[in-house]
Amino acid sequence: MIKRLVFVGIAVAILALLSGGVWWLFSSGHLIYSASGQSSTTVCNADIVNTYNAAMYYQPRNDATESSIDQQGVKDLVSEIRTKSNFDGDPTCQTIIFWSAVLDDNYSEARTAYDAIMNLYEKRVFADSNLRSDQALFTYEQVMNGLTVSGIIEDGMFGG
Repeated sequence: MIKRLVFVGIAVAILALLSGGVWWLFSSGHLIYSASGQSSTTVCNADIVNTYNAAMYYQPRNDATESSIDQQGVKDLVSEIRTKSNFDGDPTCQTIIFWSAVLDDNYSEARTAYDAIMNLYEKRVFADSNLRSDQALFTYEQVMNGLTVSGIIEDGMFGG
């Protein structure tokens, strides 16, 4: 009888450890559940989001009296992101790249990021909601239309 109780106790302890380990994997983000069978790659983690948010925060910079975005900081961050493998499958990275391209008025780069964001959206994979400049997806389309028009005018197609 005692052997049976010891065996049951050990089995319960092992099950508790296993379930605790699985719970920790889910809560720490090392393991995710995706009902659609799709998962995203997390390349742009909280540190990158915090760096981006700091650069996008309007504040006086370099002893200036007017507030501005740290455009060079955003460009440097995008360069860093592009060195990481699988950045193209991370919606947070693509969102940062999109808004950086918008700041630079770079239609082709914004379009590439926009298409990636929309493909990830169709798989129900979304950017980190803590991004300072994150917007609803219909806003992305409106911004793209604005970049298209400004690019056409600057190219002289409408006498610009």
